[in-house]
Amino acid sequence: MLRGAERSIKIYGHDCTWCNDESIMNALKDAASKGILVQVLATGPDEGVAKVLMNIKVELYVIDFPGIPFCLIDDSMLIIPRKEGTLQTQYSIISTNDKYMVDHFGNLYVKLLSCSKPWEG
Repeated sequence: MLRGAERSIKIYGHDCTWCNDESIMNALKDAASKGILVQVLATGPDEGVAKVLMNIKVELYVIDFPGIPFCLIDDSMLIIPRKEGTLQTQYSIISTNDKYMVDHFGNLYVKLLSCSKPWEG
């Protein structure tokens, strides 16, 4: 889904360790290299991951707001991770293009961004 972005990828998360997934990092790198806006809001970005994000031209912002992580692609697709598993923790995703949900999380992202500050490592 990240590779399908045409205009923007906006992510709100916590420590950004999801960037340790090579496919996610490559998708963000490809998007940024194509001039697609890639923004990440994080509550406590991992120092190493933050430097990698900055090196691939991702805009990284820090905010003190403990909410549920989400991602908006082109302001038309919403992705939310879902924790599951009985014997061990696994994650899946919920995705929707429902206008109400996308607009609601889009407005939340704008408000969070206005209260954030650029990451300064």
